[in-house]
This record gives sequence, C-alpha cells and structure tokens, in this order.
Amino acid sequence: MKKWSFLIVFALLLFMSKNVSAQVSKDAGLWAGYTFNLKYKKKWEFAVNPEIRFNNNLSQLSRVMADIGLEYKPNKTFFAGISYRTSTRVEDDWQDTRERIQFGLGVKHEWRLFTFSFQPRYQASLQQVSSDGDADFETTLRNKLTIKYDINKKLNVSNSFELFNNSTPGMELRLENWRWKGDIGYDINKRNSMSVGYMIQKAIYKSPQEMDFVFLVSYKTELNLSKKAKKEGENPTPVEK
Repeated sequence: MKKWSFLIVFALLLFMSKNVSAQVSKDAGLWAGYTFNLKYKKKWEFAVNPEIRFNNNLSQLSRVMADIGLEYKPNKTFFAGISYRTSTRVEDDWQDTRERIQFGLGVKHEWRLFTFSFQPRYQASLQQVSSDGDADFETTLRNKLTIKYDINKKLNVSNSFELFNNSTPGMELRLENWRWKGDIGYDINKRNSMSVGYMIQKAIYKSPQEMDFVFLVSYKTELNLSKKAKKEGENPTPVEK
C-alpha cells in the first residue's frame, strides 16, 4: 500500500509540474494558525480557528482571519459541517473585510495505518469581491482528497489535493484553482498537537497566472466535554441506608 501512496503523490506532482510552465508570477508565503476544538459525545465538534497569512516572500502581512465551524459525525464513515469565516485583507495602502459561509459533506475510511477521506464543499461569498479572482471568497465548489498515514501513535504524515470550481451562474463550474498540501503532524499529548507543512497552489484564471509556495504552521488544542462529564459522574458517593 505504501507503494501506491507514493505513486499517487508522484502523479499529483506530475500534474502540477505540467501547469507550472504556463505560470508567470511566483510567490512564497506563510500561513500560521491556531485551532481550538470542543468535542461532545464523539458526534459533535465545535471549532474556532484564527489565522494570519504572509505573502511577498514572507515579508508582508496579507490576511488576518477567523473561522467558526460546527461538524457532525453520525458514524465513523460520514461527516458534515458548516463554517463561517471573517477576514481582513491587507494591502500597502488599504484593507477590506470579507465574509463567507461554507457547507460540506465528507466520507472517511480507515485501513490499517492509512486514513482516506474525500470532502466536497460548497462556499458562498457574503460580499461581492470576486473581481480579484480569490478562490477563497468566490462562490465555489471545492473537492478535496486526503491520504493520511500514521507513522506511530504520535507522528503522522498526510497529503491532500483540492480542486476549486467556480459555481457562479454562467461559469459552468470552471476550474479556477488547484491546491496541494503535505503535512507532518505530532501529538504532544491527548489535548495538544501541532503540524508543519508545505502547500503549492495555482490560480489558473488570474492574469497573470499565479503560483504560490506556502509554509504551513499550526497548533491545536482539543477538549472532550463528554469525557469530562463522565469522569465527574464516576464513583458517586454511596447512599447510606
């Protein structure tokens, strides 16, 4: 199975390399974020995720944002979620605020040390900002495939590939962006984890076309309310008869 995972990654990189030749503008960036997750009874998960982004070869703050989301997992295979994002885009002499909402469904399958997931998502911009071709804030259909491999109980690696299709009326689901990410995750303890990664994405219909190479850094804290409630309810004081 390891052989097949490497072949999949190679095929994705080959696909990206064929698109690089037509690319005109390149940039290096950094996305740094923190996630706070609150779980309840293994089925519900509430998350808050602030993030900052730098571009222009990591020299300029380009975006400050925050996501608020809710996810429901009826079983180990299927999941669904909704999230809201607010963001401030920063340029040299101006800034603007953006908002979007996103709905998604997903399937996940675990096999030995591998976890495969596929997640189609629909996102809608709450403001008319599509003129700059920013796929993160256009009305977009996103399809993401992820493969994760657990090296041991604390360390894992993952690869994901995502396509962005413009779902604005008249665009006929035109492919506007693709994104590849590779991550290394480490579980510090039961509640805290961190990851570092690298992302390559390309805006196909921007003029000039753009290719971004982004370093990824994130930290996550997770609390399980159902476990806490269960622990507090254990070993009750016996009733005297």
